[in-house]
Amino acid sequence: MRVLALNNVDVMNLLYVDEHVSCSHYLTDIKSGFSLKHIEEAVDIASERLTSNYIIFVLEGSVSIACNENTLQSMTKGEMILLSKSSHVYGKVDAKSKFIVFMFDHISHLCNKYSLQNLSAYTEQMTYTFKPFAIVPPILKFLDMLSDCLEDGLNCTYYHEIKSSEILLLYRAYYAKEELAAFFYPLVGNSIDFKTSVMTKYRDAKTVEELAMLLGYGLSNFKKKFKEEFDESAYQWMLKQKSKHIQYKLSFADVDFASIIDEFGFSSPAHFNRFCKTQYGKTPSELRKTLKCKIDTL
Repeated sequence: MRVLALNNVDVMNLLYVDEHVSCSHYLTDIKSGFSLKHIEEAVDIASERLTSNYIIFVLEGSVSIACNENTLQSMTKGEMILLSKSSHVYGKVDAKSKFIVFMFDHISHLCNKYSLQNLSAYTEQMTYTFKPFAIVPPILKFLDMLSDCLEDGLNCTYYHEIKSSEILLLYRAYYAKEELAAFFYPLVGNSIDFKTSVMTKYRDAKTVEELAMLLGYGLSNFKKKFKEEFDESAYQWMLKQKSKHIQYKLSFADVDFASIIDEFGFSSPAHFNRFCKTQYGKTPSELRKTLKCKIDTL
């Protein structure tokens, strides 16, 4: 089964095609904006590390997807899900499916008067659950129109910028703040720039000290700010992320234990074995078998 790339641009059907394609603002590879996907045959989704935030809107068919350590979620027509930057994901898109992917680096405001940070008052009172959300009718209408334009190949940078602002305004207008907080939970914080920087850089650091240095903080100030933002110590958070990424690597039978030991800095196979027993309650071999069973049921 082939693996789907989420950001390639489909064939277009516009008037004055040459003028569009030759324009310096025409996007041939979507890094920020919207991408339409028509899936005729079932296809796998897999990414070790998302380089952007993604929202997937299912217009037809169904999509099953897991993100980090979260349970596999199934989405059908009229549902959406958020995948945050630096996450690892895997899943499957069923045959005869159609969906739109919205890619963005960060969101500061839903509208000129309402910052995403304002939602932190609601996230403090809730526990995050990775799950699909229903798409409200006004956004469904927006997506239908957007789908037509994307199918025709309208890939102007400015069009994507306008539509990105429009959909955020629609979120602000048609969802309760509690719903917005639950949906955007992974992106919400008192200091969004700090949180974004952490999510971008943490894979390049092996210790809390290295991460603090990469972000330009003294160690004590970094630990304090991290605890305020993530509600847990930097050490515990980084350990959890390491566990997630090792689990992702173990889900692939062709990735041998030696390469994982080397990549994540374990001193020996015994050290790696102890880590897995502590974090997952299983040896690497046992965990790989468990993960294989989960993937086989996709």
